[in-house]
Amino acid sequence: MAGLEGERMARVISAIERLASQGRTLEAEAVAELLLHRAVAEADDA
Repeated sequence: MAGLEGERMARVISAIERLASQGRTLEAEAVAELLLHRAVAEADDA
């Protein structure tokens, strides 16, 4: 399971980097912020 999560995280980071490289920084920041909020929520649930 941890391997799959790492793979998923790598895809998300790649997507954020791709958005940023296309000059779509607002979208990249929004995705990163959503990811951060989700991680905090999951940590709170644990």
